[in-house]
Amino acid sequence: MLRILFGIEGRIGRRNYWLAIIGQWTILLGLFFAFSSALVAILSIIGIDLNQGAENVNLAELDDRESAVAGGVGIAAIIFLIFVLGLSLYMGIAAQVKRLHDMNMSGWLTVINFVAVPISSALIASDPANGPIAFFVMLMPIGLGLACGFFPGTFGEK
Repeated sequence: MLRILFGIEGRIGRRNYWLAIIGQWTILLGLFFAFSSALVAILSIIGIDLNQGAENVNLAELDDRESAVAGGVGIAAIIFLIFVLGLSLYMGIAAQVKRLHDMNMSGWLTVINFVAVPISSALIASDPANGPIAFFVMLMPIGLGLACGFFPGTFGEK
């Protein structure tokens, strides 16, 4: 499973592609759940309650220790978010590249996922009448993901 999630070399079929996507989301949800639980526990230790119905926290009323912990938790949350998003991006790219290889296509087609938003934004900024074209461009990454998930691969060695 680690080769499927983290390796870019080789080929994977449709079943392993879907397993990789499900595995990716399972890992990400587990990391977010663990981190959010730790975050709530740390904040409750210093007296900040995030439960519904709790009073709003006035940051000016926190003492130096509480402010330092809250600031450290904020920085840790940002670092964790960058790490998890990077990990998710890499796992998605790795699965899609291997699936494209199985379909006898270049893995460079994953670039479509990154250029669709800037191209659509530029089209709409240049002329709002380009909205339908921009919408089509935004559908291209979705189509690529669905093609990877549903189209059969090629047989034999690549």
